[in-house]
Order: sequence, then structure tokens, then C-alpha cells
Amino acid sequence: MTSEAGDKERLIQALRVEIKRQQSSRVELEASLHDGPMQRVIAAHMQLQAIMAEPELKEQRLRELESIDQMLKTAIEQTREIISGVVGPEVAMDGIDDLEKLCLDLASENFSVRLSASDLWQRVSLALQTPVLLLVRESVWNSKKHSGAEEVFVALYSKSRGVEITIEDKGCGFIVEHVDVDKFGLCTMMQRAKNNGIDLQIDSTPKLGTRIVIEC
Repeated sequence: MTSEAGDKERLIQALRVEIKRQQSSRVELEASLHDGPMQRVIAAHMQLQAIMAEPELKEQRLRELESIDQMLKTAIEQTREIISGVVGPEVAMDGIDDLEKLCLDLASENFSVRLSASDLWQRVSLALQTPVLLLVRESVWNSKKHSGAEEVFVALYSKSRGVEITIEDKGCGFIVEHVDVDKFGLCTMMQRAKNNGIDLQIDSTPKLGTRIVIEC
């Protein structure tokens, strides 16, 4: 390899490292935005609605509170759009358009993403690939950040009506019925699945782990 070719290769490697670092930072920022400020805005919105329900409120004060209520609603909607990738989902995926690439990108030194039957990915319709990738990314990220597990398993199964994708960990788990849908991105995930006609099932047991099933 010539000196010039070697320099180019080193530059390419350096750029790859920097791109991966930027992608990781973006995902962390997205999760922090959801788990922090957005939850406080939602809580403030709920408290405000409770105050507005008090019968003794004067009409002028009620109008003022309704204006604040609308601003909070708008803030929640805009934040959800940013997190869910409604504005340019292809940008939110940072150019990742393949399940195997996504799993490699989400893995780290202390967290493994084990993918099986990845060849079935080609059976997922092109129209659904981006929303499905976003659902998988959110599921794996939740496992990575919240479950305490050191690895997550992503498996594809052939079904008569398409493909079933499972994301499973052996982490701390939780009681689905007791978790606010706005936590862990569950609200965003369910809304994305509904918008795209994707069947999403979430099953979790404390101390045993979580299993998410995506049928597409």
C-alpha cells in the first residue's frame, strides 16, 4: 500500500469512528430528552388540567390557563415528533437502512446485540422497513439503558403473513400494566406501530426480562 493510500485509509477509519461517536451521542440525547424534560412537561400538563377542572375558577383565569395548556400540548407534540422521527425518519436513522447494520451500531463494549435469521429482513416490505427499524432501535435502546442486561437477542421468524421480529432480554423487567405509557418510549412506539399498521406486543416480567414482538 502506498503512503497516499495509507493516509486515505487512516482518514476513512477516523471518519468512521467519528460518525459512530456522533450517532451514539444523538441516540443518547434522544433518550435523555424523552426521559427527562418531556416527562416533566407531561406532568405539568396533567397538573394544569386538574387545576382547570376546579369549579371555582374565574373565567379570565380559566382562559389564561387554557392558553398555557395549549402551549404545553404543543411542546409535547413537537418533542414526540423529534423523538419518533416523524420529521424525516431517514435522518433519524443516520443513514442506517438495514437491520444488521442497526444491531452492529447499537452494540458496544459492554452490551451485545445478538441477531439471528437476518436474511428474512428482505421479506419486510420497503414501506415498513424504516418504521420497523425505528421500533427495533427503541426496543434495543430501552434494554441497553433500563434493563441491566448485558445482551439482547433480536430474532426474525417467517410467518404466513410476513415476518415476526422479537427483541428479548433477560434483564430486570417490569409490570407492563403499571408502567405509564409515556415512560421508556412506549407511547412513541405504540403510536408509530399504529400509524404504520404494525402489530406490536410488549411482554415483561419483573426479574425475568422483557420480550417485544413486532409483526410486519
